[in-house]
Amino acid sequence: MKFTDMLKSKQPTTEQARATVTNLESKVATATDNAAQAEAELNAALLAHAEDSIDQATLTKARKAATDAKQAVADTQGSLTAARHRLADAEAQEAQNQREKARQAATTKASERVKLSTRIEKKVAALAEDMRELQALSEEIRQGYPGQLDAAATLTGPRDTFNAMMETLWRHGVVLDGPFSQWELERRPSLAEKMNTAQSYMEDMTNV
Repeated sequence: MKFTDMLKSKQPTTEQARATVTNLESKVATATDNAAQAEAELNAALLAHAEDSIDQATLTKARKAATDAKQAVADTQGSLTAARHRLADAEAQEAQNQREKARQAATTKASERVKLSTRIEKKVAALAEDMRELQALSEEIRQGYPGQLDAAATLTGPRDTFNAMMETLWRHGVVLDGPFSQWELERRPSLAEKMNTAQSYMEDMTNV
């Protein structure tokens, strides 16, 4: 197996790959310092040998130390290069996984939205039926009441019931852009309170 394939087959997590890069960067810095020191030692040995202060074996040892130190820098830098490539691959894979996770989450939410919209559609249909019934009751009251009624007080005008219902929809945010602010809506009588007031008015009229 190729070493590049071996790296791909043992892909670490992004955090692990980043930690390896950080560790190797520190090792490269140390190896570079060691190589500089070994180079300085070799230069000093060369001078000493030229002045016949050390023998050839000592010079050879210093030269090998400098060569080994340079190779250590090259080896560590090579490891760092490979580690950085692996980190880039890990980050790319992590980003891909996050995108896929986000897509799956969005798809799940879209499915939930379909279910919710179906439920809302049924509720709206039922609400529409209740609104028609409420309007019909108001019309029956208006036509059947034995006497003159105040349409505004009894909510029996052609659009009184509908307008009261619309105010309820505005209040609960079902319909937007109403003529009242939310502060006003929350302080105005509710639909049931309006109907109760209308009933009390009719009862008072009956008792007159």
